[in-house]
This record gives sequence, structure tokens and C-alpha cells, in this order.
Amino acid sequence: MTDLNCHPEVRARHCALMQQQQKQQQQQQQQQEQQQALHIPYLLIQQGASPCPTQQEGVRYCRDGIRQILGCMGVKHRHAFKIAQLLFLRVGSHLPELAKKPHHRRVSSCMHWAVWPHGKGGAEVCVSLPRSEFYELLCTCLVEHNYKCTPSSEELRVACRCVFCCCVKD
Repeated sequence: MTDLNCHPEVRARHCALMQQQQKQQQQQQQQQEQQQALHIPYLLIQQGASPCPTQQEGVRYCRDGIRQILGCMGVKHRHAFKIAQLLFLRVGSHLPELAKKPHHRRVSSCMHWAVWPHGKGGAEVCVSLPRSEFYELLCTCLVEHNYKCTPSSEELRVACRCVFCCCVKD
């Protein structure tokens, strides 16, 4: 192994790499703490530009439902598992931001989400979001795993309908 004291350039690169790894670990730790603080059992997908704060109607997708959608689209099982996790992590990362505001929330200029308490004890919440933003979020997660998909993709819409139909029949 090379002695780091002998090569200043190597030492500088090593220090930069170590700092980057520490930042990544801290970010992962924060995301895990946020996910543990509030669990999201499902996403409530609603029609329209913004979810109605008094209605809890729409299609509910839990993690398994998201994996089924991805499976219908031809995503490998192990990738579907990781993408579903990533999707819920992304939604969970917005929860602290949402918790500061009243019941119906507007996270940013393009995101209209609502948070609902779910179950007893307040440890679980349901996040309601418009279908268009759900499609965008899912496609973003797919692209990170090297799958090509657009929010306007007919394949995505059909897969969501198929999973919805299966859930309704059960």
C-alpha cells in the first residue's frame, strides 16, 4: 500500500474521497431517520391538478403495487424492488417539509401533495398526490436505474390500469 504521507496529491484525493463518503453516509442516515419517524403504507393517487384535502378517494398503491406496475412494464424483479424503495424514500424525504404546513400542502410550484394520518398512534401517514406527479416521480426513479420511460408513456398508463384492475378484483 502507498504511504499517504509521501504523496500530497494522493493524500488530497484520499481526503476528498473520505469527505464525500462521510457526506453520503450522513445523507443516508438522515433519510433512514425520516423514514423511521413516519411510515408511509401507501400513496393515494388522485385525478386532477391538486388533491382535494377533504377527500381520500383515488387509487392506492403500496410498495407491492408499485412493484407490480414495474413488473408489468418489464422491469426486472430486483430493480422493481429498489425502484419502489426509492420512490417511497423520495416521497418520505418531503415529509418534514410537509409536516410544517397545514393539512393540505403545496410543497413547491409544481407539487401539490396532501398528507393524511393513517392508523393509530400517528406513526403512519398517507401521502396523496396527483397522477401526473406520480408518473413523473416514478419515471425519475426508473431513469436512475437505466430504464427509459416518460410520464406520458402509454406503457406506464396501461400498467397502472392493470394493477388497479387486479387490486379491485381481489
